[in-house]
Amino acid sequence: MLSGVLEVTGTYLSGPPVRLGSGEIVGEVSLLDSRPPIATVTAGEASVVLAIPRSLLLDKLRSDTAFAAHFYRAMAVLLAHRMRNTGRHLALGKDQKLDEDAQYDDELSPELLDEVHLAGRRFDEILQRLKSK
Repeated sequence: MLSGVLEVTGTYLSGPPVRLGSGEIVGEVSLLDSRPPIATVTAGEASVVLAIPRSLLLDKLRSDTAFAAHFYRAMAVLLAHRMRNTGRHLALGKDQKLDEDAQYDDELSPELLDEVHLAGRRFDEILQRLKSK
């Protein structure tokens, strides 16, 4: 997702659609397990999405093992982060709020946060190149 807002709905989601903004990734679950999507994603407003053809990405993953290792690690970290947030949300319940100042055992390590920062900077550089074309 390069800019705008995407809304995620699905039979397993209750309440209003989940809203995603710039930098979010969608479609990763279906890419990883080759099953039909578990959610519906629609534009909540005018949006710009970078779509990589599945066949092109799969060819790159098959032919470049270093790229594949980095890609799958990034997907694992992304999905683990989402899972932890979902679990925390379910554990807290609807009437409790997350203590933003508390330290949690499952927080991302400083080393991983450094990697996330670098990935964010690379994403911004790619976004600027795409916008200039």
